[in-house]
Amino acid sequence: VGAAPNAIDTEDTRFGTRIDEAELSALPLGYDFTSIIAFTPGARPDQVWGGATQQANSYVVDGVALNHPGVGGALIPLNPSWLEELEVTGLAAGAEYGNFQGGLIGGVPKSGSNTRTGLLRVSGETDRINATNIGSTEISAEVAGRREVEGELRGPLVRDRLFYYLAGQLVQRELRVLDHLGNTSVAGRFLPTLGTHDERKVFGKLTWQASPRDVVDASVGLVDLQAEHHAQTGFETAEAGTRLSAPTLFGLLSWRRSWGARALLDIRVARLDGDERRDPYGATTVAGMRTWELGGDRSYHNATFRERFAPATTAISADANIFSSGGGTIRHYWKAGIELSKSRYVHQHLRNGGMTWRPAAPDRPTFDASLPATWPE
Repeated sequence: VGAAPNAIDTEDTRFGTRIDEAELSALPLGYDFTSIIAFTPGARPDQVWGGATQQANSYVVDGVALNHPGVGGALIPLNPSWLEELEVTGLAAGAEYGNFQGGLIGGVPKSGSNTRTGLLRVSGETDRINATNIGSTEISAEVAGRREVEGELRGPLVRDRLFYYLAGQLVQRELRVLDHLGNTSVAGRFLPTLGTHDERKVFGKLTWQASPRDVVDASVGLVDLQAEHHAQTGFETAEAGTRLSAPTLFGLLSWRRSWGARALLDIRVARLDGDERRDPYGATTVAGMRTWELGGDRSYHNATFRERFAPATTAISADANIFSSGGGTIRHYWKAGIELSKSRYVHQHLRNGGMTWRPAAPDRPTFDASLPATWPE
């Protein structure tokens, strides 16, 4: 067995993994770019090199740190197929990186070039040909059907000067859960009401080679998730379900200027707005009912809570890199930078109807959720 010796980098002490576009296209990826972290030795998507959970990581997109201002973690749910490369570092990272205790996850979205390319991918599945793999006591959901369409285009608008990259994805899923209410339904052992998830992702990027020394990038994206009967467990009736709406809009703008091999300046601005809402099917003045019993509380009438999660952040960063020679083989590398961010986070958790009915252990045969007289005292 023969192999080339490992080269020791005497200038950079960072440890990490860089996955480029060719590798990304060959790997089985999920719907979120954080799933790629699992391909880094010693790392998992939410824990990098023994660090805490994802709240301890810093997520950087095109050089701008975009972390959730309320609970930490990734703020932009980027599609993995939009990335030109993903780098996972952290151990012995440079002094210019901060505000993290786990890993540093940096993603670079794709850009256009002088070559016109396109991609179209279609896939799907259905429970008509898939066997079920869910146990009789499980409360998790399984996919009953899925349809996915994804495409991208890139190329030049003005050759050698202005380039574009456009991408979009539509994923529709139906999820089913076991019927733990004890009813006999037309769906057999599953609840008759399926949970539906429609996810739409759109991303566009323009790259302008303003001069041999100047490059300007501008990108904008939308991730929109709409779901009916979100997060079903099988212990709730249809009217006690939750409707989910979660649009996220983001934009990035950057300018890079170089002075040959002597200096480099990067200025970046980013903005993101998200508004996730989990609303009941009934009026907000209608109280839900949730039984009090061992083995799982059953829900009737209306959802217990309505919730809202609305993060927003604006970030500005600038880096200046200066290279100089001290004579002979000595080289000096100077780097200075500044990063400013302003964020807000709205988290509302409100009880519908101002109260929740909690009858205890409704195990009598005459129990009817719609008739209070049958509720156990």
